[in-house]
Amino acid sequence: MSSARGGLRMIYGSSWLELSEAWIPAPPDFSNFIVVPENRAAYEAALAVAGKVRVRPNPLILQGDAGSGKTHLLLAIARKSRAEKPRRRIAYWPILTFIDVLIDALRESRMERF
Repeated sequence: MSSARGGLRMIYGSSWLELSEAWIPAPPDFSNFIVVPENRAAYEAALAVAGKVRVRPNPLILQGDAGSGKTHLLLAIARKSRAEKPRRRIAYWPILTFIDVLIDALRESRMERF
């Protein structure tokens, strides 16, 4: 096993890999999201959701190809929301989980808690 010597170590299979901090990208937030015409609407919707204090319902559903920035925007919303209100609850669900939870809430008349 090798030592990290100021870098980070991660396990890959049964081996340790050493990573220099220069290899680690900045955490996803709005300042490092690359806006292009194809994702501008999603970016602006994410900014609007992140800026809302308490709007119900407030689902944001992002759909797009792999690598289009969906996860980056969702993590940026979470970071901004948590920075402003550390106790804010944030849910990050795959769409099928969201639909299951929504249907359960509708069936059990629990929409106010949803």
